[in-house]
Amino acid sequence: MTPSRGILITGASRGIGAAAARAFAARGDRVVVHFHQQRKRAAEVLDSLDGTGHTLAPHGIVVTTIAPGFVATDRAAALNGPEGAAVRAQSPFDRVATPHEVAAAIVALADPLAEWASGAVLDFNGASHLR
Repeated sequence: MTPSRGILITGASRGIGAAAARAFAARGDRVVVHFHQQRKRAAEVLDSLDGTGHTLAPHGIVVTTIAPGFVATDRAAALNGPEGAAVRAQSPFDRVATPHEVAAAIVALADPLAEWASGAVLDFNGASHLR
């Protein structure tokens, strides 16, 4: 297992950010969450991390960005219903991503073996740009 690191998750009060925070905490990493307006929800995410320390690593920071396509978060739950059919059809998988799938990609990119991806923007959209 990778040694514990400090991880900063922005937008961690819901959806993808909350799923990523939980995924890193489950690996034993120290998690800091950032939020814009949802202080209570961000606090709930922190409380759900089973006592994981919440500090930021003083060095060894790698920055990689995920640019997700359509994701079925609580704000976009309609994407899984009839009104989301056209959006789902844009991907050859005929669906949209889940927050947990995006979180898994974030965790993989945070692995020290992915350090060379620093500075990259991952177009994470279920191949919908290929159509």
